[in-house]
Amino acid sequence: MTNKAIGMISLCRKAGKLKTGFDAVKEAIEKDEARLVIYAADLSEKSRKSIDWYAEQAYSPPPCRQTSLTMEELSAVCGKRTGILAITDPGFAQAVHRLLTQSNEEESDL
Repeated sequence: MTNKAIGMISLCRKAGKLKTGFDAVKEAIEKDEARLVIYAADLSEKSRKSIDWYAEQAYSPPPCRQTSLTMEELSAVCGKRTGILAITDPGFAQAVHRLLTQSNEEESDL
């Protein structure tokens, strides 16, 4: 994950457009507010499958992406220890999704 993506996630938090934790993300998905769901690298398989299921059931399913950051590293960005994030703003979600895609392409080129 690039520093730009981390910076954008931090801006989302400051703007109030970031949901953190399983319950908050699940609620954002159910209310059709989530525009992008982000997983920590060390998130449990059970939590990932549960959120994926809720996302699939949503009226407009948000994309779900895994990062290379651990829960501990995400906590530095979010202010609390969490393994699941949801971005609720379409502009921020698009920008972070693009940055994550670029980051994954660069890592695969190595």
